[in-house]
Amino acid sequence: MINLIAEPGVVLSWDEFTQTKPPYSIALDGYVNSASDLDFNGSYLNLDHHSGVRRLITRSTCSQVYLAIVLGLFELFQKDNQPHANIYVNNCDQDVCLSYWLLKNPDKIHSLSAQDNIARLIIGEDFLDATAGSFPIDLTRDTVQQSFWIFEPYTIARNNGELKNYSSSQMVELIMRVYERIQLYTEGKAQKIEVDARYEIVGGGKGWTLAKEIGAYARAHLYQEGVQALITFRDNQDGTYTYSIGKISGFINFPIQEFYNVLNQAENLIDPNNQWGGSTIIGGSPRRSGSKLKPEKIEKIVNDYLSF
Repeated sequence: MINLIAEPGVVLSWDEFTQTKPPYSIALDGYVNSASDLDFNGSYLNLDHHSGVRRLITRSTCSQVYLAIVLGLFELFQKDNQPHANIYVNNCDQDVCLSYWLLKNPDKIHSLSAQDNIARLIIGEDFLDATAGSFPIDLTRDTVQQSFWIFEPYTIARNNGELKNYSSSQMVELIMRVYERIQLYTEGKAQKIEVDARYEIVGGGKGWTLAKEIGAYARAHLYQEGVQALITFRDNQDGTYTYSIGKISGFINFPIQEFYNVLNQAENLIDPNNQWGGSTIIGGSPRRSGSKLKPEKIEKIVNDYLSF
């Protein structure tokens, strides 16, 4: 049995996870603030591509899940010769939704070929998620527009600013709605939607752009337009902001990880589980509380830091 447990905003250390969760537990995509790890004796697994890794050479969570299944995950995570795991997540993005579908359908992926629909979805999501959406894609292709339809429940909720206040049950419900669309996709029954990639540039500085995300795929469009480093934001219903900080790769000189520290100091955020953070090429404001800093304040902090 594969059990899904959503705990919005919860972030544990590896030790906290292994000491407080039951055996046969799997943490996905940032639930544990640590690089991927396995406790073989206790049957605990963390699959992540955010903390303590080189993003460019680390596969997305769904790709790690796929490889784990193919290479014998359910030889260890099983009861009565059946797959058994408690899946812990703290968000419901594309990577999490696809990872959950894979864990629920291990029998369907052992003999995948590159031409199979689900294989294309894994590869596409892997490239986009591992590069924080900066990997160049043709937004007009049928397969791309089908993937947009699959993950539409998530992108709508994110675009509306609803995700920050989601309860556990709402998060599980959204994951299951995406799950059903993945099922239809594997059966050749997916729909297509055109992309809303609108944005409004409101500022920035030397080598970087500050923009408000209007469409769900604004960041992808900005990267396609030649932006190499950016900070984007969305307004939340409670007056806070959700920020993303990104650059196309580690080859670009835009010190994202140093910004995390500066912005945490600016907001006096000391709780390690509710801070600005992320990887070397993508990160953002605290998932749980959002940010109280206005875009013009963010712009000044970043430009002041870069001027030193």
